[in-house]
Amino acid sequence: MAKQNKHSIIGIISFSIGIFNILVSAVIYWALWSYLNHKFGEVLLLQVQILNIGSKVEIITKPLGLVLGVIGLIQKTKRKHFATIGVIINVIAILWTLASNLWF
Repeated sequence: MAKQNKHSIIGIISFSIGIFNILVSAVIYWALWSYLNHKFGEVLLLQVQILNIGSKVEIITKPLGLVLGVIGLIQKTKRKHFATIGVIINVIAILWTLASNLWF
């Protein structure tokens, strides 16, 4: 039986992207909520830029984090802790995006 080596680098990257995705989703949710409710009007340009840039970043990073997590789970000689958590976080971020798109 092969001894498992260190954590998967791909799994750690997936975990990091997952945390980044949650933060981006939270910022986009705040910007959308404040824009729709006419809150914080003095930062309207910032809200529009967050929605514009954030949505483009989400299109790339959410599937990328999920794919990297799955690749990390497939690696046989590496530990799978970070890859598993990365997949879970990225799935939550994707579901959050889908729910917020249906809500607004």
